[in-house]
Amino acid sequence: MTKKEKVTTAIGELNDIIVRCRYFIHESSVMLKGIKEDFTEISFPIAHDKIIQLVKEEFGVDFMVKSRKREIINARHACAYLLKKFTGLTLREIAEYVGLNDHTSVINSVKSATNWMATEIEYRMKIKKLENELWKYHNELYDNNI
Repeated sequence: MTKKEKVTTAIGELNDIIVRCRYFIHESSVMLKGIKEDFTEISFPIAHDKIIQLVKEEFGVDFMVKSRKREIINARHACAYLLKKFTGLTLREIAEYVGLNDHTSVINSVKSATNWMATEIEYRMKIKKLENELWKYHNELYDNNI
């Protein structure tokens, strides 16, 4: 194989890699866009303690303890995500309820939960289950207050 053929082959392989990367980026952005659209305003905010209780039950851990264990971190991220979605709490208030340092930690936590939902099926299923329970709870509250 001549140098020219080797270079041509290498360029072709690089083009294939670029095409696959573009496809992956496009698919990821579509998935993240769908998750972003899930953040809808609700007419009757849910109490933060209900969300915290459901997350602790679903994940089977107390995420308020200072720990770097993956299962505790995942629960903490999930709780921050759900508190942001289902309550009118400020980021600072969410940080206090979840055991994070400040509002920037909440932003990171929500972003991490969103990324985990895009890549980990089991995690996404847990979040969706919690969301369904919270919507059901929200509808019961709303129906009783009409």
